[in-house]
Amino acid sequence: MKQKQNFGFYMETIIMLLVFMIAISNIVRVFTASYGKSRNAEHLTDAVILASNGAELVLASQSPEEIMAVLKDAGPQLEDSVITAHFDDNLEMSKDGPIEMKIDWQETEADFAHAVITVSYSGMELYTLTTGKYLEGAS
Repeated sequence: MKQKQNFGFYMETIIMLLVFMIAISNIVRVFTASYGKSRNAEHLTDAVILASNGAELVLASQSPEEIMAVLKDAGPQLEDSVITAHFDDNLEMSKDGPIEMKIDWQETEADFAHAVITVSYSGMELYTLTTGKYLEGAS
């Protein structure tokens, strides 16, 4: 009789441990997924902030060269009217940061400039913003 009671206790303990292990593994999976979504949301928020900063640069400038002068600490490069600048994870200008902002400046008419601002994180495009401005002193 004593052995049957011990066997039942051990079976109950094993089943309880299995249930706890399954519950813990599910909880870890949920927290891991939520962390990944949180990081993605953080990168998207940073991309929106950088794109809006880029739009302000476009609105305050009369040429790509003026934007290059402001972004000099980000190691900007100008190629075919596309400015490329890099930032670190704290959105500070950095020549080798993982965040890349491209400003494609196109003068579509004599007095209007069109700009497409694209922000990427480690090569993955996160956000694109299109803006434009009237150029001062253009005929």
